[in-house]
Amino acid sequence: MARHAGSKCTKVQIGKEDSRSQCVKYDSQIRQWYESGLSIECIHQDLEREHAFKGSYYSGHRFVLSLDIDKSKRIYRMECEPG
Repeated sequence: MARHAGSKCTKVQIGKEDSRSQCVKYDSQIRQWYESGLSIECIHQDLEREHAFKGSYYSGHRFVLSLDIDKSKRIYRMECEPG
């Protein structure tokens, strides 16, 4: 396989035909969960459980980070023992 001039790659990278995130169809649900304070890990677990999501944790992580969500509006739940 020929190399491109100046390229350090030895193979041509061929992406998927449709490279959109598998998370796109759950956009509104993911936004709602994230804004309510759920971690990305919990969001991924809920997608797997409730929607039979087959994407990787990292695809969900990248998707959440790409969203334009004001983190100052997130609600964080804290639990502690009385006293």
